Amino acid sequence: MTNSSPLKNLGMLVFNSKNDKKIHNSLYSTDLNSILELVQKKTPDYLPSYHNNTKKNYKLYNRYIISANSHFIKSVHNNSLVIIWYAKKRKMISVPVIKYRNTKLILNGHKITGKKNQYHLTKIGTPIVSQKKGRNKLVISYNIGNWFLPVMYIVIITWFSCLTYIGWKFFRKLKNRQ
Repeated sequence: MTNSSPLKNLGMLVFNSKNDKKIHNSLYSTDLNSILELVQKKTPDYLPSYHNNTKKNYKLYNRYIISANSHFIKSVHNNSLVIIWYAKKRKMISVPVIKYRNTKLILNGHKITGKKNQYHLTKIGTPIVSQKKGRNKLVISYNIGNWFLPVMYIVIITWFSCLTYIGWKFFRKLKNRQ
């Protein structure tokens, strides 16, 4: 970024391009995805705490997520995040995504679990998996708990009941005025 760039002072962002004109043009582009490819937030909204780790999470986030992102291709298919990368050799690698409690991981077509030591987690929850030589594909999905649907029904019924009660009070008040 040049010294005259108004974007250089935005310390909460990481720029994937040093070309000011490209960033500026992406802000006014009809392709809404273009700015998202060039700029990233430096800090996450939320990180799980693994291994009793509470210090240096932002530095670890930069290391495991932001710095590593350029080596991976991410897309969404069938409500799942799909991450693809190419490897020159077989080894353990940290994939730039956060694994939460009910996250399901499928690596190269095989479901992997931490119970079978098929992956490990970094201090901020990025999975360390065994990549193969060539193309690798990790599919990440989140399984909501069995409690979620009943809670959603309760919320909907509660809102409907409140709105019905307010409507009833309003019409009753109108009727009493006449």
